[in-house]
Amino acid sequence: MFFFFLWNYMFARFFSILGIDSEADEYSGLFLFGRYFLGVYENSLGNISTPGYTIWDPSKKDNKNLFNSIILVVIWVIWFLNQWFIFMILLNFIIALISQSYDDVMEKQMETEYLQKTKLNRECRFMMKTLGSPCHP
Repeated sequence: MFFFFLWNYMFARFFSILGIDSEADEYSGLFLFGRYFLGVYENSLGNISTPGYTIWDPSKKDNKNLFNSIILVVIWVIWFLNQWFIFMILLNFIIALISQSYDDVMEKQMETEYLQKTKLNRECRFMMKTLGSPCHP
């Protein structure tokens, strides 16, 4: 869990350094880095939103240079890295949960099997007594 929050902090810091637009209207009242952190946290939970980059927008006349193009590529690479690593972390977590559940089921397999056989034996004896047939010990 510590790694997850550290990861979110690191990417929130990257996004704040690169000047990616934060969702200011959704998190009004928070300081700027808090908005970045909550935006990255939302992305990591599955509410994925693409990064905004109005200050680096190449459609503006004064932003058409090589540096802005490089920054845009860096923004998208960092965003895709964040999405990919968070996906891997959460997928690993799901696999661990499924493995733990499987281990729990396998531990109780023998006990459940004998319990079901006992219930079948009781039912068989009850039916045999009901039908008047002699029960074998």
